[in-house]
Amino acid sequence: SEGLLSMTFQISLEDAVQTFHDTFGETVNIEEVEFDEDHGEYYYEIEGWEGTTEYKLDIHANTGDIRKEKTKENQDPDDEILKIENYITPEEAMQAAVDASSTDFVEEWTLEFEDGRPVYDIDLQGADDIEIDAETGKVH
Repeated sequence: SEGLLSMTFQISLEDAVQTFHDTFGETVNIEEVEFDEDHGEYYYEIEGWEGTTEYKLDIHANTGDIRKEKTKENQDPDDEILKIENYITPEEAMQAAVDASSTDFVEEWTLEFEDGRPVYDIDLQGADDIEIDAETGKVH
């Protein structure tokens, strides 16, 4: 079993990002996307910002239903912006991590900035997490 890598979901990362923008507006910047499991259900947890407002939306990976929607003010927002259309897919990142690892079981992934670069942080069962450069697909 390859965990997430062997599973298919009705809602793609692009679909989830569109739902985020449909909910909060096209001008809201995305700074992090986490994909993980909660009580047997899988969700995209997307965080973003515009000005001093932070936004968070949890989207069910199979139904597209919104589980949680949150907005809050932050006087010191991050300035990082993910350009998801420029990155490799989560599936490509998971495959690169599995290829570089001693395990083939992916538990979850996060697309975020580390040291100023966009990376997929791939959480592997029984092995160290592996960071994959979101632009090049190379292992960090």
